[in-house]
Amino acid sequence: MNMNRIINLITFLVFSNVIFYISCNSDEDKNVKVISVNPAHFITSNLIGDIEQKTVRLKGVKTLCYVIKSNSQATEHEIGPWCPDHLDDKKEKGGIWFKDGKVYDVSGHFIAELAEFYNDKKWKLYRKDGSIKVTKTKEGCLGAAKPNVEREYKIIA
Repeated sequence: MNMNRIINLITFLVFSNVIFYISCNSDEDKNVKVISVNPAHFITSNLIGDIEQKTVRLKGVKTLCYVIKSNSQATEHEIGPWCPDHLDDKKEKGGIWFKDGKVYDVSGHFIAELAEFYNDKKWKLYRKDGSIKVTKTKEGCLGAAKPNVEREYKIIA
């Protein structure tokens, strides 16, 4: 994944969170400035319907919010890759990893060091030949993502 894609993804995530936090305004709190959402700041092909204003109750307070519905997958660029296939792969073959408010590039070296990163010797996402354990199908992803991970998707050494 090139740096521009990572920056675009991070910018989108940060912008979305900022919009969420600044777009909710209590009608009873006259000291809060309402900042309108500018639809021109969104990639229109990614929006599902119009941006709407809706009054809801948050913690019992009548609040004005914006409802923004978008596709879960970016329409303006190809997404991925998320994970390198081999320990020799550089960061361009992987995505990013979040931990404690920091962002890390995912390279083969990063995957090899996960046991140290988490201070847990059981973290091992690679095989003896240096290939990295990844899921390639929807079924595989579902098998690895559930609380009782299926045996073939376990990360332990």
